[in-house]
Amino acid sequence: MFAAVTFHELFKSAASKAVLDLDKARWIKMIRTLDEADGKADGWIQVESLQKGLADFGVQSDDVSKIILPAEKEQEEIKQSTVISRVMKLGLKPRREADPQQREGAGGSSAPQAGVRLGASKAPATK
Repeated sequence: MFAAVTFHELFKSAASKAVLDLDKARWIKMIRTLDEADGKADGWIQVESLQKGLADFGVQSDDVSKIILPAEKEQEEIKQSTVISRVMKLGLKPRREADPQQREGAGGSSAPQAGVRLGASKAPATK
Protein backbone atom coordinates (compact mmCIF):
# COMPACT_ATOMS: atom_id res chain seq x y z
CA MET A 1 0.00 0.00 0.00
CA PHE A 2 1.33 3.45 -0.94
CA ALA A 3 0.77 6.62 1.00
CA ALA A 4 -0.54 9.32 -1.27
CA VAL A 5 0.96 12.70 -0.48
CA THR A 6 -0.01 15.69 -2.55
CA PHE A 7 2.23 18.61 -3.40
CA HIS A 8 -0.12 20.79 -1.35
CA GLU A 9 0.46 18.68 1.77
CA LEU A 10 4.23 18.77 1.28
CA PHE A 11 4.19 22.53 0.72
CA LYS A 12 1.99 23.07 3.78
CA SER A 13 4.35 21.02 5.93
CA ALA A 14 7.42 22.87 4.65
CA ALA A 15 5.73 26.25 5.12
CA SER A 16 4.72 25.39 8.69
CA LYS A 17 8.29 24.40 9.55
CA ALA A 18 9.62 27.58 7.95
CA VAL A 19 7.23 29.71 10.00
CA LEU A 20 8.34 27.94 13.20
CA ASP A 21 11.99 28.52 12.27
CA LEU A 22 11.32 32.22 11.64
CA ASP A 23 9.42 32.54 14.91
CA LYS A 24 12.29 30.89 16.78
CA ALA A 25 14.81 33.22 15.13
CA ARG A 26 12.75 36.26 16.14
CA TRP A 27 12.40 34.98 19.73
CA ILE A 28 16.15 34.38 19.92
CA LYS A 29 16.76 37.93 18.74
CA MET A 30 14.29 39.33 21.26
CA ILE A 31 15.65 37.29 24.17
CA ARG A 32 19.25 38.17 23.26
CA THR A 33 18.25 41.83 23.38
CA LEU A 34 17.13 41.31 26.97
CA ASP A 35 20.35 39.41 27.75
CA GLU A 36 22.47 42.24 26.33
CA ALA A 37 20.56 44.85 28.34
CA ASP A 38 22.45 43.93 31.52
CA GLY A 39 25.75 44.61 29.76
CA LYS A 40 27.06 41.06 30.15
CA ALA A 41 25.49 39.13 27.26
CA ASP A 42 26.53 35.90 28.94
CA GLY A 43 23.52 33.71 28.12
CA TRP A 44 21.82 34.47 31.44
CA ILE A 45 18.99 36.99 31.80
CA GLN A 46 18.00 38.77 34.99
CA VAL A 47 14.56 37.47 35.95
CA GLU A 48 13.25 40.97 36.66
CA SER A 49 14.42 42.21 33.25
CA LEU A 50 12.92 39.15 31.58
CA GLN A 51 9.51 39.73 33.18
CA LYS A 52 9.46 43.36 32.06
CA GLY A 53 10.88 42.58 28.63
CA LEU A 54 8.34 39.85 27.89
CA ALA A 55 5.53 42.23 28.87
CA ASP A 56 7.07 44.92 26.63
CA PHE A 57 7.09 42.40 23.78
CA GLY A 58 3.37 41.78 24.27
CA VAL A 59 3.47 38.43 26.08
CA GLN A 60 0.39 37.92 28.27
CA SER A 61 0.99 37.67 32.03
CA ASP A 62 -0.32 34.09 32.24
CA ASP A 63 2.19 33.07 29.53
CA VAL A 64 4.98 34.89 31.39
CA SER A 65 4.20 32.73 34.44
CA LYS A 66 4.59 29.62 32.23
CA ILE A 67 7.96 30.85 30.96
CA ILE A 68 9.32 31.90 34.36
CA LEU A 69 8.38 29.22 36.87
CA PRO A 70 7.57 30.24 40.47
CA ALA A 71 10.83 28.81 41.86
CA GLU A 72 12.83 30.77 39.28
CA LYS A 73 11.28 34.07 40.37
CA GLU A 74 13.34 33.76 43.55
CA GLN A 75 16.56 33.42 41.52
CA GLU A 76 18.40 36.38 40.06
CA GLU A 77 18.94 34.97 36.57
CA ILE A 78 17.55 32.41 34.16
CA LYS A 79 19.32 30.75 31.24
CA GLN A 80 18.51 32.23 27.82
CA SER A 81 18.16 28.82 26.15
CA THR A 82 15.62 27.75 28.81
CA VAL A 83 13.47 30.78 28.04
CA ILE A 84 13.57 30.17 24.28
CA SER A 85 12.75 26.49 24.74
CA ARG A 86 9.71 27.28 26.89
CA VAL A 87 8.47 29.98 24.53
CA MET A 88 8.64 27.58 21.59
CA LYS A 89 6.92 24.76 23.53
CA LEU A 90 4.08 27.17 24.36
CA GLY A 91 3.78 28.04 20.68
CA LEU A 92 3.87 31.77 21.35
CA LYS A 93 4.14 34.01 18.32
CA PRO A 94 6.59 36.91 18.51
CA ARG A 95 4.65 40.14 18.23
CA ARG A 96 7.39 42.72 17.75
CA GLU A 97 10.92 42.98 16.53
CA ALA A 98 13.63 43.20 19.15
CA ASP A 99 14.83 46.78 19.09
CA PRO A 100 16.52 47.99 22.28
CA GLN A 101 16.28 51.63 21.21
CA GLN A 102 12.51 51.45 21.05
CA ARG A 103 12.31 49.63 24.39
CA GLU A 104 14.35 52.38 26.08
CA GLY A 105 12.21 55.17 24.64
CA ALA A 106 8.99 56.70 25.89
CA GLY A 107 6.43 54.62 27.73
CA GLY A 108 5.21 52.58 24.82
CA SER A 109 3.90 55.32 22.56
CA SER A 110 6.86 54.98 20.21
CA ALA A 111 6.86 51.18 20.30
CA PRO A 112 5.48 49.39 17.27
CA GLN A 113 2.01 47.93 17.51
CA ALA A 114 1.45 44.20 17.32
CA GLY A 115 1.55 43.00 13.75
CA VAL A 116 3.49 45.99 12.43
CA ARG A 117 6.72 45.23 10.61
CA LEU A 118 9.56 47.57 11.45
CA GLY A 119 11.24 49.19 8.50
CA ALA A 120 8.40 48.34 6.14
CA SER A 121 7.25 51.11 3.89
CA LYS A 122 4.48 51.31 1.37
CA ALA A 123 5.49 51.75 -2.21
CA PRO A 124 3.94 54.80 -3.86
CA ALA A 125 0.82 54.00 -5.78
CA THR A 126 1.17 54.12 -9.52
CA LYS A 127 -1.60 55.43 -11.72
